[in-house]
Amino acid sequence: SHRNASGGRKKKTSFTTGSTPAHVAAQSGDADELKTVIDKLGHLIDAKDANGWTPLHEGARGGHIEVVQLLVEKGANINERTQGGIGGTPLYWSIEQNGEDHPVSELLASLGGISIGPDL
Repeated sequence: SHRNASGGRKKKTSFTTGSTPAHVAAQSGDADELKTVIDKLGHLIDAKDANGWTPLHEGARGGHIEVVQLLVEKGANINERTQGGIGGTPLYWSIEQNGEDHPVSELLASLGGISIGPDL
């Protein structure tokens, strides 16, 4: 079906939008791979893709608790906003996608995460 084909293409293009190996691992919820990447390439912890998303945004949006814990422990900016500072924080995206009672949302909130949505 054509719809699936375009969805598949969209995923591939994420690699051309400034996504790093850290983004990819965070997005897929692969905490082990993410740790390997960050141990080698520490500067990627707060790396931004073309839309200003960091690995923490990806992990939070995906509801990946191990990824989020790892990134926070390693010093990721918990209240970074997407879109060059006018987009959402990791907590905002977690609540938006997973709900306030999700472990990722609760973890981010307990660590001082604030929920700021995009300036529309």
